[in-house]
Amino acid sequence: MAPKIRLSGFTLVEMVMTIVLLGIIAGVLAPVITQSTNAYMDTSARSELTARGRLALERLAKEIRRVVPNTVQELAVAGEDGIEFVTSKVGGRYMSRKDSFSTGGVYQNNRRFRKNANLSNLYILGTAYTNPQATPLASDVLVIYNESPATLVARSIGLDGTAPALDRDGDANNEVQLLTFGAAHQWNVEPEMQHYQITDFCHEVGQTGNTLYWQRVTGIGCINDGAEWNAATDPILVQADTLNADFDYIPTSLTSNGILKVTLTLTEQGETVTVSQEMHVRNTP
Repeated sequence: MAPKIRLSGFTLVEMVMTIVLLGIIAGVLAPVITQSTNAYMDTSARSELTARGRLALERLAKEIRRVVPNTVQELAVAGEDGIEFVTSKVGGRYMSRKDSFSTGGVYQNNRRFRKNANLSNLYILGTAYTNPQATPLASDVLVIYNESPATLVARSIGLDGTAPALDRDGDANNEVQLLTFGAAHQWNVEPEMQHYQITDFCHEVGQTGNTLYWQRVTGIGCINDGAEWNAATDPILVQADTLNADFDYIPTSLTSNGILKVTLTLTEQGETVTVSQEMHVRNTP
């Protein structure tokens, strides 16, 4: 007799039961997997928004650290918030008639700071204050004792674009330089603190729609010019599907720091984050 062949496999009932069990397991696991995936995507979107907002604030804070005293002011264009300010690339102390050293005539009196005197040049002290460029730009502006954006123009004068001259007093240290102005200028103040700044850029930062723009021009011409930022030409600082930028500036007094608080609220892919930073503004002129 031929041997019996033994058949093995799944019955229809077993297959149906397996499919049913797999369906139950998938139904239980699917929401867990979907929830985990959505959580990852939401976290990733929030992290991206936070990083963009923080980067914008850090970029702004870096410039605020170089601000010329009392040039920060809030702006409003078409109902949107913004600010403007002027930054300096170098600063230090100048020589005045009150300085007692070198009374023998090495440093001329007509090149020292004097109230209401027509000056064409001015001694500044210390090689550490040297303009970082070999030849200053013609748009560089000398600022002394600025009290507000309104007084900035009256108490500032452009340099003539030539390199500062070194004046020696015989000790070969070259500790004094001579700044030359583009035109004769006079100041109607006699500052106790003999500070000066040389500006590099005038900045205007503000929102149009869902984008924060940054205008940067040489000199101090953008202060109170009424033009503000331009969405068609100015670089983008940060943008999102929905953006709200809020600038709050507290100037305090001439002898203490002001506070600039910037708050950005960004929304994308259904996620919203708010980042904020307080920046100290040196206002002592």
